[in-house]
Amino acid sequence: MGVFRWNDRTRMWVSHVSAIGGTIAALQFTQWIKAPQGQESTLLFFLIPISVSAFLGGWKPGLAATSLSGLLSSYFLLSPLHSFWIDSPYDAAKLGALLGTGVLISILAESQHRTKRTADKIEIDKLLVPMERKIWLSFAGALALLAVTGLTSYWELAKLRENDGLVAHTHEVIASLRLVQSLVADAETGQRGFLITGDRA
Repeated sequence: MGVFRWNDRTRMWVSHVSAIGGTIAALQFTQWIKAPQGQESTLLFFLIPISVSAFLGGWKPGLAATSLSGLLSSYFLLSPLHSFWIDSPYDAAKLGALLGTGVLISILAESQHRTKRTADKIEIDKLLVPMERKIWLSFAGALALLAVTGLTSYWELAKLRENDGLVAHTHEVIASLRLVQSLVADAETGQRGFLITGDRA
């Protein structure tokens, strides 16, 4: 009995360490892949420490990793940097998707832990197998949903950047046309002055 309690405490300790350390590592990795490419930050890597900590310890370390991921993302990755305020609705949607998925993963992991504890108490292992299968399918569904959301958001962002480039080009063309118009007007004014006064200056 004493060995079981020690293992249980160790698992909870490891789950909380993974929630904190894994989330910080996910932040470092996200910043590392963002810097050389100059791309928008993706928050998908934070799902790894959330899933691991929730799988090991249940809803408490899972929600701890989710909360820490949200705070670190809003402060270090989302615009404006070094502030918990979020300007872009797109960034707010990304953060909301991360937090919602993290909560869902934590709830599903806690359900799995409770099922295991119940199965241990009543010694019905046959109930555990289909329940674990459902939980893993729910995990896969949540991750697939977030992946689709991320890809869709990236595609929309690419289109938005393309449109911004076209708008900027249009403004450049308009500015060039105004410059040409101004030069033509100056030339006409000089020509009239020459015709009236005969002075080339």
